[in-house]
Amino acid sequence: MLRSLLIALALVVPVSVAGPPAFAQQGTTLRPTDETEATRVATRGAAFLNLQVGARAQALGGAYTAIASGVPALYWNTAATAFDERTLLGASLSNLYEDLDIQHLFAGIMLPIGINRFAVSVNQLSSGSMLRTDEEFPEGNNPLFGAEFEYTATAVGVHLSRLITDRLAFGVAGKWITEGIPGAKASFIAADFSVKFYTGLLGTNLAAALTNVGSDGRIEGALVERQVDQRTSSANVFDVRRLITTEFSTARVELPTGFRFGISTELIGDATAVLAPSPHHNLLLLMDVSDRTDAPMSPTFGLEYAFRDILYLRGGKRFANEEQINREFSHLLSFGAGVALPVSGARRILFDYAYTTVGDLDNVQTFSLELAF
Repeated sequence: MLRSLLIALALVVPVSVAGPPAFAQQGTTLRPTDETEATRVATRGAAFLNLQVGARAQALGGAYTAIASGVPALYWNTAATAFDERTLLGASLSNLYEDLDIQHLFAGIMLPIGINRFAVSVNQLSSGSMLRTDEEFPEGNNPLFGAEFEYTATAVGVHLSRLITDRLAFGVAGKWITEGIPGAKASFIAADFSVKFYTGLLGTNLAAALTNVGSDGRIEGALVERQVDQRTSSANVFDVRRLITTEFSTARVELPTGFRFGISTELIGDATAVLAPSPHHNLLLLMDVSDRTDAPMSPTFGLEYAFRDILYLRGGKRFANEEQINREFSHLLSFGAGVALPVSGARRILFDYAYTTVGDLDNVQTFSLELAF
């Protein structure tokens, strides 16, 4: 329960309320000292946008920008969808941090429209039910707000991509984002911009994505409002004699704007492969570099083997650079597998699975299902 609460609090937009903090009243402050190192971690709102989506991508550790395909490409690199002429419908579900009941869902549909590709996506995080407590009801069961609450965060995206040449594509996405709990929510508007380029040399692809460029937001709603009864009060807080609704001062926060650059090289595969051509086997080496406004630059490496484009095996490693992160090699190590089952004609059902180790938070398991026709 404690871990659930801590993670949920970390995901909620920070709130700044006027007045001295409780810690200061007890002789302890949260003020930085000369020894405190500045960090960008947890300084932005809508942090759920940083959670990776798609089992294939997560099995590769997030080294996915250059080979993004299918519905998860709407999160990683909208431009990549321009090379796919199929209609796609898919979803991925992640169970985060083992038994904490935190679930992350990503779903979308892609439609070809002439030379353009149009798509809609939904990205949603849910904390599961948690006991609601406050100053007046420290054991819970406040009759005004209910016994439990749930943190939810949702981003609805509209995507458009187009081929510039037969090797180069551009994509753009607009997103409406909201996060919080009932009675205290923040809203944002954002855009993504991305490109993908098939070089034609040694099976190498290049891609880049600028994500979550948009507005700032702050927590608003009934939970940050209070009523001051001036009708009979002698405190003279306001120079009137009526019931006044006031609102706590909540901090405005920006989105976690980020930039990703990815490169993929085909070691075994078609005629341009680095090591050897093969009609039945394919081996990809991948690298991504991510830099966000709320985290230091982070490199990721991945490897994917495919047999006849039916069976897939994957592994990846992300190197997080936060000061207090676990430095063991097993931290953020991932692996997974996938299968593509032909149904009829060009129709295929794709199923992928990924497992990621996250140190003290145990693990993340992700399942993805996609229908292509």
